[in-house]
Amino acid sequence: LLGGWPGALVAQQVFRHKTRKLSFQLVFWGIVLLHQSFWLDSLLGGRLSAALLQRIG
Repeated sequence: LLGGWPGALVAQQVFRHKTRKLSFQLVFWGIVLLHQSFWLDSLLGGRLSAALLQRIG
C-alpha cells in the first residue's frame, strides 16, 4: 500500500479522478512541494527553515 501524496497520485491516474481539473492539480502539486521542502529541511537539520526565519525575522 502506498500512502500520502504518492498514493494520491497513483490513485488519480488509476481511477482518473480530478486529473484534468487545473485548480485541484495546482493545490495538489503545491502540497507536494511543501511536503518535499519539509522533508528536505528535516534531512538538512533544519538549515533551510533557520535561514528563512533569519531572513524574515
